Amino acid sequence: MLAALDAYRSREDGYAFGLEPDVRGPEGQPIALPAALRVLAEAGALPSPRATGICDWLAQVTAADGGVPSVLPALAADPHRTRR
Repeated sequence: MLAALDAYRSREDGYAFGLEPDVRGPEGQPIALPAALRVLAEAGALPSPRATGICDWLAQVTAADGGVPSVLPALAADPHRTRR
């Protein structure tokens, strides 16, 4: 299960590549994190380096006001990988 999740991990420790089916680009997107966290929880791997990586990545993409968008601007660079 964790090996399958790793296939969706982006180079910066986010999750991408269609883990969230509507967002298929190579850059990690916040909208994919709930699915990644569910897999980690089901595998009993929330206290793990994978979970820490998600938190670190999320801290990097959090806005100054503390908010996190569902998708990041990097998705616009790869619009053909989104489902409409």
